[in-house]
Amino acid sequence: MKKIDISGWKKEQAALRHEEEERSAQYKSLREKLDQMLNVKYWVETAKHEEAMKRKVKIKEQPQL
Repeated sequence: MKKIDISGWKKEQAALRHEEEERSAQYKSLREKLDQMLNVKYWVETAKHEEAMKRKVKIKEQPQL
């Protein structure tokens, strides 16, 4: 019967945990950038909507000839 190489598994487990931590940090950084971009998009869309509403009001207020 063969012995199981536990030390090899522990090394692999440590390597995988380290890789997971690195990827988690990268994900967090990307998520923060995405949140910032979505925030900018929200405010741009809000400004566009407000501008469109102002145009509608101006058109309605113009005297009919």
